[in-house]
Amino acid sequence: MASNALEKSLRSLEAFQSDQATLTVKEIASLTGDAVSSVQRSVFTLEALGYLERELGGNRYVLGRSCLRPAYGYLRGNRFLELSSPHLIKLSERLNTRCDLTVLDGNEIVYLARFPSKDEAFVLSPVGRRWP
Repeated sequence: MASNALEKSLRSLEAFQSDQATLTVKEIASLTGDAVSSVQRSVFTLEALGYLERELGGNRYVLGRSCLRPAYGYLRGNRFLELSSPHLIKLSERLNTRCDLTVLDGNEIVYLARFPSKDEAFVLSPVGRRWP
């Protein structure tokens, strides 16, 4: 049986996948379908743990740096990424083109890594980015 509080907290974090970079408690509640009071409790806990950060002097929240901990752990422990990276780096160098590593998650692809070419201008890596 899933923990209802944990499930609501994770839904609150996933609400930040919307087009808005910052959200209020009411906006999170609207996106998740959870009650405002329930979202307030989740947001309070997530802020205390560093998974959400409040904008200076405001009531809007952004994802916090603590969200990177499980993401780093996932990438560090991903055997597929570890084994394929040297080959993709060589391929990128040989063809002088960018190589991306993606995996299928349901009906979406998720970027795990981007290996730019030497001539490519810096582009923020879309690790974690999802596309249908």
